Amino acid sequence: MTSKEDIFAVYGANYNLNDRFSLFGLARVKRAGLAVAADQIGRDAFIGFGPGYRVINTPDMAWRLQAGVGVSCLKNGLGQSETEEGYLASSRFFYQISDAVFLTNDTDILSSDTSQRANNDLGVNCGVTDSLSTRVSYLIEQNDTRAIKTDTRLGISLVLGF
Repeated sequence: MTSKEDIFAVYGANYNLNDRFSLFGLARVKRAGLAVAADQIGRDAFIGFGPGYRVINTPDMAWRLQAGVGVSCLKNGLGQSETEEGYLASSRFFYQISDAVFLTNDTDILSSDTSQRANNDLGVNCGVTDSLSTRVSYLIEQNDTRAIKTDTRLGISLVLGF
């Protein structure tokens, strides 16, 4: 018996204007394959862009704030969709603990007329090789369009860098 069929993908791009300011683009999609009701989110997608500002920018610590506009698309379990203008505010924090270990804390707040979504992903990456690492993370997701508004998850991942 299948209890979950979830997919989550995100792609972010940055273009540095100088050592403090940048432009960013973000595309993310979350799909719940088992969503079958009007109060269940089957697909949550957002694509947007905007400016970014580096608050801290040292070799072992970085903190970037960014905000932008885009398009938000929600589809419920019955296939009914809502596409509208959306807004994004983000924080990206990085701290290098050692040559092989670093900490990240990524926060996103997505807002549109019909929904508010926020997530915070706190993680520690430990390098195994130059292109392979292990990540332990704690994710908190809030979505006011779901029946269960807040979800938390502890994750252990194998990360391949290229």
